[in-house]
Amino acid sequence: MKVAGIICEYNPFHNGHLYQIEQTRKEATHIVCAMSGNFVQRGDLAIVDKWARAKIAVLCGADLVIEIPTPWACSSAENFARGGVHLLASIGADIISFGCENSDSRILKKAAEAVDSPAAGELIKAGMSKGLTYPAALRRAVAELFGNETAEVFDSPNNTLSVEYIRQSENLGLSLNFLPIKRRKAQHAEEKLVYSSIASAAALRNFDRTEEIKNYIPDVGYEVLSELERAGLYPYRIGNSERVLLAFLRRMQAEEMIRYVSDENGLAQRLHRASRTADSFDELINNVKVKNVTLAAVRRAVFSCFLKIPCEIAGKLPAYIRILAMNKRGAEIIRNSSCPLPIITRHSQSAALSDFGREIYNLECSCTDIYSLFSKKISDCSREQTSPIFIKD
Repeated sequence: MKVAGIICEYNPFHNGHLYQIEQTRKEATHIVCAMSGNFVQRGDLAIVDKWARAKIAVLCGADLVIEIPTPWACSSAENFARGGVHLLASIGADIISFGCENSDSRILKKAAEAVDSPAAGELIKAGMSKGLTYPAALRRAVAELFGNETAEVFDSPNNTLSVEYIRQSENLGLSLNFLPIKRRKAQHAEEKLVYSSIASAAALRNFDRTEEIKNYIPDVGYEVLSELERAGLYPYRIGNSERVLLAFLRRMQAEEMIRYVSDENGLAQRLHRASRTADSFDELINNVKVKNVTLAAVRRAVFSCFLKIPCEIAGKLPAYIRILAMNKRGAEIIRNSSCPLPIITRHSQSAALSDFGREIYNLECSCTDIYSLFSKKISDCSREQTSPIFIKD
């Protein structure tokens, strides 16, 4: 058995994701996806809930979908990658497959080494002190020390994540192989529908009706999303309960926010001040944003406060594996894995988790209850405890 792992969001699952799974299948007998839950790395709601996205992934060729818990899913690229790699290695993945603009493993590994270079670290600090964001300071430092070919890797967010998968694998002492798959046509975050059947997830999230994205997603995905759309459960949007978010932040004191948001560069203080006056989510973000902090980092800070995710959690490792969907080959992955982490398929199993594991699980339950407020039709609480995993026969 040769198990390939994919770290993903599938927000939403589109034809480019289908292509990656098909290419990965040529190199592996089994495919496991570590997927973000209901909140995602750019600091946002997933456009549709994690159970639907996991179901679509299995219907489109994945064998097993496990969850990256919210503290890692809605965190920096480094924490997101570390959490995903840890989960995939724990469940028995031999290979990490990822989509990227540069599929040259040699250059990606060189870029990973560059990030950990002490000399690069000093240049990055110097760049950020002059107002550069971390990504911009990193690119400039790598260009100066390792040349433009290596630095150009960081021009794409997908490449940056690819580098982090390699870095975190090495930092965790894991012996994984890597399978970079070059993206076809649409690039990451390309927000226009340029091609007839391939589009980025960013472009597809701009549409509220499934009919408008039908040509860019697999037929089974369209069927699942259309059913949810009719039920008022697609798409999830911040605007559906924007005032809930603003009201919650207005009740927080600056000292409390520091528990959930690093106050480096005064981020927590700025967020507290902005929350007192902003009349929309966009205004809040724009009032907090400064030159040397990325927009995604600001959005993640807002959600960390809103969801009450303590800063220190994402610096640790996920403490359990939560199954969201699987088929028969997925069950084989579980049976053949000597997984060091507890595997959860139903709520009752959470009682046996470690103290840290229960802390994360209880936080996830709270996050799901809050997420349910952001669809057109508000769902009841306790979906985390009652939603069954999807099993394809």
